[in-house]
Amino acid sequence: MSSKKVVLVHGYFRTYRDMKILKKYLMELGYKVVRANLPLTFYEIDKGVEEFSDFIKDIIKNLGKDEKISLVGHSTGGLVIRKFILDNRNLIKYIENCVLIATPNKGNEIAEFVVENFKIFPEIFKTIKSLHPEKVKTIKPLDSTPIKIGAIAGNEESIILRPFFDCENDGKVSVDSVKYEDIDDFIILPYNHYEIHKRKETAKYVAKFIETGKFRV
Repeated sequence: MSSKKVVLVHGYFRTYRDMKILKKYLMELGYKVVRANLPLTFYEIDKGVEEFSDFIKDIIKNLGKDEKISLVGHSTGGLVIRKFILDNRNLIKYIENCVLIATPNKGNEIAEFVVENFKIFPEIFKTIKSLHPEKVKTIKPLDSTPIKIGAIAGNEESIILRPFFDCENDGKVSVDSVKYEDIDDFIILPYNHYEIHKRKETAKYVAKFIETGKFRV
């Protein structure tokens, strides 16, 4: 059993409640788990990163000697984690590894369509602007950091949203977008976007990566 600290970050149009089940599974595996609650609906991602930075700094104040934390983000939460690390290089020493679950690391095809074809929706629900591929490209790679990064993608497609994709996807994010050059390990699980972070199997793979830096050993 592990006693390591894990911070969970929810995705777009969600709150900390969406990470309740993953928290439960990880706690059953012995982890100390906290959930961030960020403004990832009506603001672009920078606002969420700013609040997440303050949240992490408060956690760091209470860390023991040589203690580190692991960051786990679902969907947009993974982008928050990436940008947080880039904006807070002085805090890297406190972060052991990160797991990005169904994160659109190369941008999101649906967000691209909505932003370019509907004017009102993106102006109200502004986080979706930050998921446009061109915006995501501005988040630089983390390959210059010592932090281990794992990515988990789902491949249970949605019949309704299939026209938006030309490759494997989880109904909202393509497998190709989750898998990018910056990660240390990658795995595909047979779940859709809305359930992948709520499965016990996913929690077990997250734990495996936290302990070993790999999903399979």
